[in-house]
Amino acid sequence: MSLINETEFKQLLRPMVQDLVIENMSQTPVMDIRWLSKTHAAAKLDVNRSTFYRLRKEHAIPSSTVDGIERYSTADLKEFMDEYRS
Repeated sequence: MSLINETEFKQLLRPMVQDLVIENMSQTPVMDIRWLSKTHAAAKLDVNRSTFYRLRKEHAIPSSTVDGIERYSTADLKEFMDEYRS
């Protein structure tokens, strides 16, 4: 049996941790927040981050830069969900 090094361990662990964080965040009500980070926006849409990036690129989900950070409006996300899922 061989051991894995720290880099390999991180590569294996990172996607699992990201999925757990997104899963937990999707169970947390965030609709009362006006502007969301990419991670929170992905959770709001109930998709993982890579799917969110693809949807953002393919469907031009609007974003705004707030304090130098890209943010997503809950109203825009709701509108996108209504259009995309219909």
